[in-house]
Amino acid sequence: MVKKLTAITFLTLLSTFAFCQSLDAQVDKIYKVEDNTPGISIIIAKGEDILLEKQYGISNLDYDIPITTETVFDIGSIAKQFTAYAILLLEEQGKLSIKEPAYKYINHLPRYPKGNPTIEHLLNQTSGIKEVDGIAGIVDFSRNDLLTQSQMMNFITKTETLNFKPGEYFQYTNSNYILLAEIITKVSGKSFADFMQEDVFEPFGMKNTIKKSSTYSIIKNRAIGYVEDEGSFYKTHLHSFIYDGDGQVLTTSKDMLKWHLGLQNVKKLNPKLYNKMHTKAKLNNGNTINFGLGVEFENYNNYQAIGFDGMILGGFVSKYLYFSELD
Repeated sequence: MVKKLTAITFLTLLSTFAFCQSLDAQVDKIYKVEDNTPGISIIIAKGEDILLEKQYGISNLDYDIPITTETVFDIGSIAKQFTAYAILLLEEQGKLSIKEPAYKYINHLPRYPKGNPTIEHLLNQTSGIKEVDGIAGIVDFSRNDLLTQSQMMNFITKTETLNFKPGEYFQYTNSNYILLAEIITKVSGKSFADFMQEDVFEPFGMKNTIKKSSTYSIIKNRAIGYVEDEGSFYKTHLHSFIYDGDGQVLTTSKDMLKWHLGLQNVKKLNPKLYNKMHTKAKLNNGNTINFGLGVEFENYNNYQAIGFDGMILGGFVSKYLYFSELD
């Protein structure tokens, strides 16, 4: 199904193939896209050197617009990495501590009977706060309904119980990162979109990256999301989701490489921040989990990899992977 969705794949991985021609052939075997169907943008790099940059398929079936190096994709949950970095940046500036309780910065967040999650619990997905997506479904909101930050915050803050004591388990929820966006807005004094643009995207040189904050914005070179059903493609694009923190960021594969290279620069200049973000979190019992602060850990062919996935109902799939041993 992945190859049938408008997708963007970001990989920074090993040069196990002797020549780029061989790499090109290997990639072609994996990413098979039929003519005139939604497709993929991919970059493979070693260090700062791009080994392969390639596009397949169509970005807009209404007008037969092919995917190019300029095509902008919704990258789903990979956006959580930017949110996590923004929180750590504010901590570095002395404006908050991730060890503080989240309620200190979030109006109306309940004092939960099982304990009060810290900002760090939100970051590493161990807060116990319930998933907001299910709550929105219960009140009969669908993918076509306008969903704003204030609406999502109301759903989250009016749920007065946790699934478990903070730090007891890992449970991935979008709620955690929506709450983190609220903290960023309060602490920075800027809108979430403005903070991301001015303090994250621009410093990293990501000129073709935007946090969507309106259903009416014109976003140049935007790919449309599709789903396939019995051989036909249908639009499933989410124009109406404009809340913050967990997604709704649009970018190009080359800008994502800039993000990666920017993080490597942070590693050199501010190893404390980088290591905090890229260290596996621990539960209350001392067990580690395959999640840091906005970072996922995986294994592939016996190599350790770090990065993030993004997959949304709007018809997009994305992947960012970095094999640090091989750069």
